[in-house]
Amino acid sequence: MTRDIETELAKLDQLAYILENAVPIPGTDIRFGLDAVAGFVPVLGDTIMLIPASVILQRAHAYGVSRRLMVRMGLNLAIDVIIGMVPLFGDIFDVGWNANTRNVKLLRDYLQTSGQMGTPIAIPA
Repeated sequence: MTRDIETELAKLDQLAYILENAVPIPGTDIRFGLDAVAGFVPVLGDTIMLIPASVILQRAHAYGVSRRLMVRMGLNLAIDVIIGMVPLFGDIFDVGWNANTRNVKLLRDYLQTSGQMGTPIAIPA
């Protein structure tokens, strides 16, 4: 099965949206998602949220991003998890940091500058 990269990125954008921005706080511009909600479960919540976040890193690796970019994306997640584990402050931080959205943007920027956008890709079954 093949799919173009833009379609794949749209799916990653959707994943990041659900994790970080799906629920608006009425009367504000603030949004949060499953990542912030899971953060209310000490340690376990932030750790479990690494599973969907790792999908973005796995796809970046499959596209051949540089080791430097993979480290940067991993640091975004590490910051999210480590600070997210701090009671209350970490939950507030989770609402604003949006590591998954940052990582999808980094991947998109990489693919655009490398000239890979619009190229069909093989998707494992």
